[in-house]
Amino acid sequence: KLLSEPETTENYEEIMDRTGISDFILDKEHLIWAYARTFPEGNFNGDISVKLEENQPENRYVGGMSVNRNGVFG
Repeated sequence: KLLSEPETTENYEEIMDRTGISDFILDKEHLIWAYARTFPEGNFNGDISVKLEENQPENRYVGGMSVNRNGVFG
């Protein structure tokens, strides 16, 4: 089935609550995740920045994260 309309989330704690992945990623001291698009079916995606070293530029390591549940597509 098609996904429902996404909701944009712009708060780290809320992103963790909606995605349920807090046990699988770095804590927010090392991870900058400013927004995520979450779907009621459990899919989500967003851009992240990871801070691995002291005094590094904020966006030195940038990537994306997405999860797609079985049985649905965008």
